[in-house]
Amino acid sequence: MHTRKPERRMLPSPVESTADPEPISLRNVRIKLCTLATLAVAGAMSGAAAPITLVLAVTSVAVPFAVAGHGGAQQVRALFLIRRQPLHRNTTRKDQPA
Repeated sequence: MHTRKPERRMLPSPVESTADPEPISLRNVRIKLCTLATLAVAGAMSGAAAPITLVLAVTSVAVPFAVAGHGGAQQVRALFLIRRQPLHRNTTRKDQPA
């Protein structure tokens, strides 16, 4: 008796989207980043196992890079609550005559 192999179903190919990436909650990322950094510092101060402390520290450093990869420098500035200061055009430079 001959048995048939089950048919392989092909998954649909991922559709490339030209839209912006799905927005992430910077508030949640900020909370997780602070938690990771706090745990890394607490682990280093309390003498916790070095591999655990190292993983926490590396993860803390990797979070801003992941945010940058997802949303660019603007998202990283928003993550750290950094506001860009506009250039004042009304000021004159000292080396230029008025």
